[in-house]
This record gives sequence, structure tokens and C-alpha cells, in this order.
Amino acid sequence: MMRIKTPYIVLLLLFVVLGVYYPTIFAPINSIDDKKIVTRLINTEHFSLTNIIRRYPSSPYYRPLTSASFIADKYLWGLEPSFMHLENILLHACNVVILFFISRRFFRYYAIENDLPAFSAALLFALHPVNTEAVNWISGRTDVLAGTFILLSLALLLRSLKEGEGLSGGLAALAFLTGCFAKEVAFFFFPIALIIFVSFDNTGAAKVLSLRAAIAKRTFILLAYIAAAGLYLFMRRLPFNKTTSITTYIANEVETHTATFPEVMRIGLKALGFYAKKLFIPWPLNFSIISISDYYLAAGTIVVLCCAYFLYRRDVLSVFFLASASFIAPALLVAVTGVAWTPLAERYLYIPSATFSIGIVYLVLISAGKLKSYQAILPFAAVVVFSTAAYTTTERNIIWQDNLTLFQDTVEKSKGFSLANNDLAIALIEHGRQKEGYELLISNRADSGQAKAGAFVDMNRAVALDSQGDVEGARTLLYNTLHFQKKVDPMILQRLIKISSSRLEKTHDRKKQRELRLELIDLYTQLHSIQPDAYNYYRIGQVYLFMKDKREARDYFARAYKSAPDDAFYKLPAKKLSEMPVGR
Repeated sequence: MMRIKTPYIVLLLLFVVLGVYYPTIFAPINSIDDKKIVTRLINTEHFSLTNIIRRYPSSPYYRPLTSASFIADKYLWGLEPSFMHLENILLHACNVVILFFISRRFFRYYAIENDLPAFSAALLFALHPVNTEAVNWISGRTDVLAGTFILLSLALLLRSLKEGEGLSGGLAALAFLTGCFAKEVAFFFFPIALIIFVSFDNTGAAKVLSLRAAIAKRTFILLAYIAAAGLYLFMRRLPFNKTTSITTYIANEVETHTATFPEVMRIGLKALGFYAKKLFIPWPLNFSIISISDYYLAAGTIVVLCCAYFLYRRDVLSVFFLASASFIAPALLVAVTGVAWTPLAERYLYIPSATFSIGIVYLVLISAGKLKSYQAILPFAAVVVFSTAAYTTTERNIIWQDNLTLFQDTVEKSKGFSLANNDLAIALIEHGRQKEGYELLISNRADSGQAKAGAFVDMNRAVALDSQGDVEGARTLLYNTLHFQKKVDPMILQRLIKISSSRLEKTHDRKKQRELRLELIDLYTQLHSIQPDAYNYYRIGQVYLFMKDKREARDYFARAYKSAPDDAFYKLPAKKLSEMPVGR
């Protein structure tokens, strides 16, 4: 490897990534989150810079760069799934190459001129099976894209510290800021950058500098990172972004789950131990991880003690493992709050696996140097590790190639998980197996204690009942779901509106028609209170018009005209209808 020129090493890494992830190009749009993204993009005709940097209402997420990449998908290749998947693969390939150069710089700091260790670290990251979810899932682009800029920031920071270049330091801070706009987890690179800032002298050695000496030597770089972090926090709090802050959102979720502090600590430590194990032993791979053994509590405790030790040491090995732990930290909040569709997920390990790959290769290298008797078996062990990783990753990519095989695998590994059953049913229906799909939807039951999952599952159960002709059963199910919800889900209201509208079209009983129209008015009013939209006013006006209550109809058409965007298709009709004569 030492004799191979750098361009050929890069080409080899690209060949490996493209070869292993080739099946992913033929994967469809995933029914979880991907369809929402595509539907929203299709239904949005105009995009502006303000809309891109705006946070969605009631959402704690602020990811304008990722949003911009999806908008680019619409205009560049019409949201074609193959190209969207290819984009994820190319981003991953880019990250692998950046990691190679980071690794080589680190190893050369320690007079290791052979490129084999750096190649090994990049290859491990390229083939690590835990990364398949982030790369295969279009919605997982948040992690892959954030990883690109975090690795760029790390590479530029190391160059700046080594060469004493202010420009590289400024670009490193800019890359850090850009990564934050892809996903919030990138912000957790800030403390790692500070640790690196005070842990390495200009030779790259693990010589801990005093904070005063570090600041004196690297004031510009430090200020650049602080400015980037401050600008990111400021952007999240711009006037049009003042919705739900991430801290408020998490605090509300913790309160909703009524978990005590010891319980929160127990869940967090278990999740930490589980994720640490996944970096070393990724099997079994699963798209929905809903429960883990209590034995991971001990593993999590050990990881915390190791982090404390690494923080004390702050040598090269410590920095990489601390970086992995830092990037895992946001995933622990998800495990505690349950804000995502599963409390634990492999995609959260995408960025941690990058720094882990460098750290573990360095650890093996120095261990082999001390234990020379094991050097002979090291090449054999490397072949076994990389071959196993390549086989597992390829197999996993083939499973991701079809939603049916993916959710069959998911249901098998997470038995009884209602959300996985729901999407398996959708996949069955899409494959023409309607009877099996609708039977699974109707028999599916929401998991206890998961209100959000319950609303979603019940809505799809209602769709199945409705499609089978049991309209009353669907309606009753949805109203029961609303009754037990602490917070009304707009999806349920929208489905009830559709059912009531369908019933209204089929009935000729005037008394029943009036009851259904009053019900529609109530549903539209509830929906508007949750998701304000001028079109709700327009639809209420239409209902009143059919009831021959022109006075109320005019009032709601006037509200619709006043509140509607200028390009709304109903704005002009609303204006005309708001001016219709009422009569006596």
C-alpha cells in the first residue's frame, strides 16, 4: 500500500463504496418519512430562500441544507428515487475519501508514513454495516450530509493546527456551521474541536497545552468556531424561526413520558452501552430497534468511565473515541424521549463510526507494536473483518432494495411493533397482495404507551376498514382515537373529513346531510386550530353555502380571501363568493 499512489488509493475506496452500495440505486421510496418528503416537494410549487431557512411549524428540527438538497432533487432529476439514492451513496463515498486524508495526516504525525493504516480506517468506515441505514434511507441523508461537513471541518482544523494557517481554521469553522445546517448533531463537534484545540501542538503530538498557551497561539481559530456556533444558535432563533426550540421540545417530551431522573439515567446509560457495542459488533441489524437488554446498563457505565479517562488523557486515541461519544449523545436524548419512530436507530452511528474507525485502527496498530507475537495474525484478522463487513453490508443493501423485504426483516426482528407491521402491510398492498395487507392493517394494534404511533396505526386501520366497506367502523375507530389523545393529531381529523365527505355524497336524507355538514364544519374548525390554513376557511364557507346559510358562508369566504397567499387557486373564487348577495 505504501507504494500505491494516493489517486489510486482514492479510486480503490470509491470502487469499494460504489460496488457494495450498488443495489441501493434500485431501491424505491421508503414508506417511512421518504414519502412525506417527496409528497411535500411535489405539492410545493415555489421555493424561496426564506422558506428554505425557515423551520417548519411545531418542529424542533432546523435543517435548511438538507431541505435544500431535497429541493435540488426535484429540479435536477424530478425526485427520481434512483438518483436520490445515488446522491446518498456519492456523499458516503466522499466522506470515506475525506476520512482517508484525515487518517493519513494523523498517522503521519506519529511518523507512520505507510498509508495502509489510513486506508484501513477509511475502508472500515466504508464497509461498516451500521452505516447501511443512513446511506440506504433517503431520509437518512441528514446524517450523511452532516458527516460530510463535520469531516471537512476536522480535516481543515488539523491542517490549520499543523501549518498554522488562519485561512484553513476559518474554513474549518465555516464547514462546522454548514454541517449544523444539515443536522443538529453536527453541533456536538464544537466541544471536540475545543479538545483538539488544546490537545495538540504544531507537530501534532499528543502534548496537552495549557488553555492559556492554546488561546495565545490559536485565537483566530477559536474565535471562528465560537462565531460559527453563535451564528447557528442565532439562526435558529430568527423571528420566523421562533417555533419550538429543541430544548423546549425535548423537555416537553421528557415530561410527557413522566420518567423520573433515575429512569432517565438508566435509559440513557443503556442506550450508550448499546451504541458502543454496535460500533464493535453491529449485528443484528434492524430498522426498528424498540427494546434492548438491561445488561447494556453495565456497558454504558463502563463507557462513561472510559470517557472520563479519555478526557483526562486527551491524547490522539482519546480524542477519536471522545468524538464518537459526543456524536452519540443526541441519540441518547431520542432514546429517553422517544421523539423518533423508534427509540434506537443505527443511522445515529454514522458520524460516530467515522471517528471510531480511526481510533480503533490506531489502537490495533499500537497494540500490535507492543505485542509483536500477534503481528503475524494481523493481516489474516484484517481480511476476516473486512470480508465479513463487506458481505454483511452488501446483504443488508439487498434487503433495503425492496420495502417488502425490509419490513419483513424488521417485523421478524421487532415482533409486535405496530409501526413496522403497518409499513409491512403497505408494502404488501403495493406488491398486489391487497388481501394480506388489509388484513394485517385491520388486525394491527398500537403499542401501549405510544400515543403518536397509536394515532398513525389507527388511521391506517381506519383506511383499511373504509376500503373494505366498513365506513362506520372506520369512523368509530377514529373518534375513539381522538377521545384518548392528549393532543389532537391532524392526520386523524383529515381522515375523518374524508370519511364524512364520502358519507355526505352517498346519503339523500336531508336530516342526515345537515348532521354531516355540521360535523364537517366542526372538523375543519378543529383542523384549523392546529394547522392554520386559509383553505380551511374556504371549505367551511362551501359547507355553509350548501346549507344555504349565505351570511356565514360570506364571512368564511372573506376570511379565506384575506388570509390566502396571492398565488392560491381559491383566492379569486373566495373574493367573488364573499361579495355574493345575502338577501333577506
